Amino acid sequence: MRNFLIIGQGIAGTVLARQLEAANKSFHIIDGPQTPSASRVAAGVWNPIAVRRFLKAWLAEETVASARTFFAQEESHFNQAFFHETGLLKFMSNAEERKQMEERLESLKPFVKEDDTHEPAPGVNAPEGILNIQQAGYVNVSAYINACAQQWKASGLLIQAHFEHADLKRVEDGWEWKGELYEKVLFCEGISGLNNPWMMGLPLTNTKGQVMELSIPDLETTHILNKQIFVMPQKNHRFRIGSTYEWSFDDLNPTVDGKAKLLELLHKIIPEKKYEILSQDAGGRPTTRDRRPLLGELSEPDLYVFNGMGSRGVLLVPHLAECMIRYVQGDLDAIPHEARLQRFKKKKNLSYT
Repeated sequence: MRNFLIIGQGIAGTVLARQLEAANKSFHIIDGPQTPSASRVAAGVWNPIAVRRFLKAWLAEETVASARTFFAQEESHFNQAFFHETGLLKFMSNAEERKQMEERLESLKPFVKEDDTHEPAPGVNAPEGILNIQQAGYVNVSAYINACAQQWKASGLLIQAHFEHADLKRVEDGWEWKGELYEKVLFCEGISGLNNPWMMGLPLTNTKGQVMELSIPDLETTHILNKQIFVMPQKNHRFRIGSTYEWSFDDLNPTVDGKAKLLELLHKIIPEKKYEILSQDAGGRPTTRDRRPLLGELSEPDLYVFNGMGSRGVLLVPHLAECMIRYVQGDLDAIPHEARLQRFKKKKNLSYT
């Protein structure tokens, strides 16, 4: 019998599995054809500041420290660069927004410093000034989960198959899936969790996001630029821009409207720069109404959920995976209160521990 069966190899399932592997726990991780997920198309921006409200993000200090440590170890293990610290320049939209930023600037340290320059990049003007978020950047999510997948394929730990919940059966000491026995099951399914019968009643929602890759030959910057959307530098004058937040949609395919919206907002950042569209992608983010993840044990014993990370997943997951592992090993106080399933118990008469 193995210790864990992990469902889903997005960023949540991948990081959780790698931390279990480091703890010498046995597991299988299942991944297969699925609805386009956030991890497969994500730009992977990490930023400890909520730039629309000029507040530190939830668990900002803990998550930045954990992400740095975790990805440094992963980069050493795989001999690849995944975690990039570029800084992020938030453009002020108007004098009122600048005033709000200035009032809250002290509370945002040590992540930021005020920057009065009106030219965050050559030929790019920010007349109301910028907020210089020094501790921000991006994770190359696709490269990271692919590196882990290749290693797990070689060792037989990754099972590429379509997962049906009906195939998971309760047995005396754990759970059985297709003849294999596991002590515990961890659901890291992303938006596929909407079809999980053990999660019905949890407020998981699907938020569509669209991103584009452009060539902008005349834009010179090593920072991520932000004004309603981000403009994230890659190599050879390529940039990823995004993202949209869509709550009502027919499917998860890229759309003409999504492209038009992104280009409209891009024009507010670089009105004089010429660009070439290279690609457009879309995916679904697993989000919750209160913008906090879903962590804990479900109504059946030894079934757990690790989901709902939303747009800050790359920053949240390393720290919360540590909490989750302590929790499944018996430390019931390890999960932060804001992410526990009990917060829905009174509202829905649900029985989560």
